[in-house]
Amino acid sequence: MKTILDASMIETVGILVHGKVSPDFKGKGVSINAGDDIEESLFIPLETSGCSREQLLLSAVQQGAAASLWEQGIELPSGLPPGFPVFEVADCRKALHQLTKNYLMELDPTVIAVTGFGDVNLTTALIAAVLGTKVKVHAVESGGHHAVDLCASILQMASDTEVIICKAAMNTTADLAEVSGIVEPSFAVITPFPDGQLPSEQKVELAAECARIEAGMKASSVLLVDGDDISFHRNWKTDAIKCGEAEDCLFQVKMIVEQQGRTTFELTGIHMSFTLPFSKKALKPVLFTIAISVHLGMIAEDIHQALSSVHPSSLPADDEVQQMLVQKDKNRSF
Repeated sequence: MKTILDASMIETVGILVHGKVSPDFKGKGVSINAGDDIEESLFIPLETSGCSREQLLLSAVQQGAAASLWEQGIELPSGLPPGFPVFEVADCRKALHQLTKNYLMELDPTVIAVTGFGDVNLTTALIAAVLGTKVKVHAVESGGHHAVDLCASILQMASDTEVIICKAAMNTTADLAEVSGIVEPSFAVITPFPDGQLPSEQKVELAAECARIEAGMKASSVLLVDGDDISFHRNWKTDAIKCGEAEDCLFQVKMIVEQQGRTTFELTGIHMSFTLPFSKKALKPVLFTIAISVHLGMIAEDIHQALSSVHPSSLPADDEVQQMLVQKDKNRSF
């Protein structure tokens, strides 16, 4: 079931209402692009596709949009049907962000953000797979307009969602801080750097950029980092938990044995061994998944069973993240 946006929720971001809005008005999620499922949705014209706002709105009306936001100071198109509901706002993009924040406040799910430069897709998929055995999970998909796509995905999700997992792309540090400010994560993961690709000076600088994920987090929120990389040894704003083999890791892994594509290991404080169908290269994403699952109340046996049920061939690769890292590297000089 999609998000239901009633008039009172939409009016929290509006200045003025044009047209006729019935007392029982309900929009089914939001739509932004011509390719979206527009019928009965709240349309938000953002000019992300090269078309004018006027063209986008008229096209959305033809496709059955229930209502639209519209930016103050811009004249409505002349072909708009009489009585079509339009909520005038100061800025459509900011209104979308605020509408998302309002909906998250009403729904009150646990929000998990995953960022970094390696294994972001894998970490996101593992967390979703394990938590999905116990609660309803919505994994946010995003495209080139990261904050916009993230908001649209959240405003399309089912109203009984209990956990949201957001991939917070490291396109720019501004994007990362903006996304964090919108979703206000309860948990965040900064994935490790790919092995052997970066000098230590660059890793320290990039770790500082990753710290922007804390922008919307409270001091009591939990941040998970690679405890084996000194680049992440810094003064974090939030409750930082280290995962890895180092002695100061709260989730310290020991007795690692890799054999025939399976990895067996033990964790300090958890009185059982894990044998999982992954290579040792996937160990950090697995540790992050275990740490979050434990914090959310899952017992070790259930976590082990859920991870054991994940088939490696169903997991995504992180080629896109690797390419992004290479592009960032081209733009730097050391």
